[in-house]
Amino acid sequence: MSTTGEEGQTDNLSVTDAVNLAISHCRQGRTEDALRLCREIIKDVPDSIELLQLAGSLASAKGEHRLAKDFFCRIIEIDPGNTAVHNWLGATLGALGKWEKAAASYKRAIALEPGFSETHNNLGTALAELNRFDLARASYLRALEISPGFAKAHNNLGRHFPDDIQLRGNRTTAPSPRELYPLCSHPMT
Repeated sequence: MSTTGEEGQTDNLSVTDAVNLAISHCRQGRTEDALRLCREIIKDVPDSIELLQLAGSLASAKGEHRLAKDFFCRIIEIDPGNTAVHNWLGATLGALGKWEKAAASYKRAIALEPGFSETHNNLGTALAELNRFDLARASYLRALEISPGFAKAHNNLGRHFPDDIQLRGNRTTAPSPRELYPLCSHPMT
């Protein structure tokens, strides 16, 4: 494949080399160059999941959520069982304010991998945005059943249900880090 290299030269790069070059651009803070390179390579290799994931992540990081959605949807066309991409698509749809579609994407991810706590938490957020608070609460609690110390789920429960005594177990404060992680010995706990 022919693509533009570091100095604007045309080099024959493998997909792996091109992806590595795009990642190098990212590390140098050259996100726009990295995304441009990914889009150029995708023209030659439209079914590279690795490349589409990188392009989708870059587009999302730049706030180009419609473009990210297109990359993530293309991956799902190629690999409909890709749980992580259904989760990323849900986040992207949420960023676009399409909470119904985001929730549906999270539900597909959960159907594929029920034990992924991040997706249950994300579904809770989408459901809260849709004012379906009972379902949101259940999703956050499911995330915590899977990963009891999952801070984001604890935070979301506290944010959406601050007065819920049942959730706090009659507590007036959030659990301390030592209570959440009793085996850790960190000087701040």
